[in-house]
Amino acid sequence: MKAHHYLSIGIKLFALWLILFSIPNLVYFLENVMYGTVQGMDASLFRSSLIYLPWPVLALFLWLFPLSVAAKIIPPEANLNAESMSPKSLLAVLISAIAIYFLYRSVMDFVYWATVLNLSEGGIHASIGPENKASIIATFVELIGAALLLFKSKKISNWASKF
Repeated sequence: MKAHHYLSIGIKLFALWLILFSIPNLVYFLENVMYGTVQGMDASLFRSSLIYLPWPVLALFLWLFPLSVAAKIIPPEANLNAESMSPKSLLAVLISAIAIYFLYRSVMDFVYWATVLNLSEGGIHASIGPENKASIIATFVELIGAALLLFKSKKISNWASKF
């Protein structure tokens, strides 16, 4: 198997993990469709669809096209057999795997804060204090950092191998 095959297996596992963790959010979305509320509170269907639907759609996309996604992520020289991979290529694959994990965690935090903000704008009084604002900013920084780590894994592995 080649390196992008290994990464595509990881992408499929990530898609499975993403769909399993988005099931509770889908229940809230279905409640909004059926009753116009989320946990008994009025909520906008448009906003709820923006919050709850991208994650199962992303999971479906990743499940159906893991090799295409892996080909976009993995460095070109890593398309060797995994047994004969250079240390730089292996490091790039490992950095990509770590980035996928952190991307997952930051996406879930983003969904949480988007849900809180959606419900607070719907008439529900939610105390968004300075610590919550800092957490929202930290979530955006995590999301950007994980995406950069994923898409720049080759450059990071080249930089790290110089030491």
